[in-house]
Amino acid sequence: MKNRRKLYLTAAALFVFYGCAGKNFYTKINADTASGRYAAALKDIEANRREYYPSRDSLLYFLDTGMLSHLAGQYKESNAAFEKAKRLAEELYTKSLSAEGASLLINDSQKAYDGEDYEIAMIYLLKALNYAAMGEENSAMVEIRQLDHFFKTTGINGSSAGEDEIKPGALYFSGIVRESAGDINGALIDYKNAIAAFEKKSAVPPRGLIRGCHAASLKMGFRDDADRLKKKYDLKQNEIEDHGGEEIILVHINGPAPIKTGRRIDIAFGEGWAYAQSIKTSGDDQKQFAAANAAARGFASKKTFSVSFPEYTQPPYNCAYLTVETEGKIYETEKTSDISAAAVKCLKDRINRIRAKSIARAWIKHVIARDAEKSAEKSRGATTGFLVGAGLRALSAATEQADIRSWRTLGASITIGRIPVEAGTHNLRINMKNSAGAALGGQVISAVEVRKNKKTFLSVRTFS
Repeated sequence: MKNRRKLYLTAAALFVFYGCAGKNFYTKINADTASGRYAAALKDIEANRREYYPSRDSLLYFLDTGMLSHLAGQYKESNAAFEKAKRLAEELYTKSLSAEGASLLINDSQKAYDGEDYEIAMIYLLKALNYAAMGEENSAMVEIRQLDHFFKTTGINGSSAGEDEIKPGALYFSGIVRESAGDINGALIDYKNAIAAFEKKSAVPPRGLIRGCHAASLKMGFRDDADRLKKKYDLKQNEIEDHGGEEIILVHINGPAPIKTGRRIDIAFGEGWAYAQSIKTSGDDQKQFAAANAAARGFASKKTFSVSFPEYTQPPYNCAYLTVETEGKIYETEKTSDISAAAVKCLKDRINRIRAKSIARAWIKHVIARDAEKSAEKSRGATTGFLVGAGLRALSAATEQADIRSWRTLGASITIGRIPVEAGTHNLRINMKNSAGAALGGQVISAVEVRKNKKTFLSVRTFS
């Protein structure tokens, strides 16, 4: 019993410490990132790794390092971090399938974080972007193919991984990469699949995607297909002019990442235990669950107790897209992936199991506290029994917190802009715009090198 009390107290203290510290830590990291001080943010992460990234949060360390290295233009270092994140996530997922022991009793936030499915999906997409930025189109396509396999695997397991919100943009990006590599046929296939994916979710495909599909259709000799696209999407003459093979592809990672918050609710025991009985248990879990189930028969079904579940919230931001000015012409980025919506969908796919485990855990702790109270009362009197029971129930409530960890440096959405230019060196004037087209500020990216018949890939990060 002393060991259990010590476990609850330690877990409660750690939750409070890391909850507050993590919030302040990411405020600083995101402030540096918003100002383009990527090296300072990376240095801060490394200097505070032991404090803010305990061993159970190693995946978040690799995700944050990978993202900031990408933004800093350190593409090889970024891919190295993302590859470690990918392997660790696979290892933790495999372990979770066979895990036994006290997994029901231990709060999810005290376990190793194995990532949400949409976060894992974004690893593949960002690795592909890194490779594209280095001019390694074939390696980028390997990541895109792995992403497609990941979506299929999660679909079999009953999760969407936010596929509807991420895959259309990934297919669009894949088509651009194939086009840069000279694979026009492959690009056309990806463009058509991307259009179908956008339309499947009742979204209007980006104009850049339609133009790319139209141009690829003409290059492959499919004039009838090109004419159908022109008519269906009302393509104007200036949109279908042949600008050659050179382009700057601006990938805009927009807005603060969606964050998890804990939502505490009171739930009727009868309703809650029906949730809990839907989960499968084994090993020590099965014994604890059976004991709790037996105790539940004598508990009033109308009584209530509190449990905490995670839910996503999206911090506000105003930027909707970017305009890019170069050589006296202005182009716009278009939204291709909604990361925030993907996060909400992923959590929705598994929230029932989270609720069931939370309810079962809360009730098991209640049974432990009740048995301890009875034992203490029998050996040391009613007052001691009451104090022991009250203390354990208080500690149980303190540790019954939702797991609110997430990839905080990721972003809320992605927009992509296609800027046709000639081979050579270009300066870009980037302006943030809100949904009404009002200016929110901007920056200049100087000396962008564009090679003959190639795409040049750039990333821009905004938070406002």
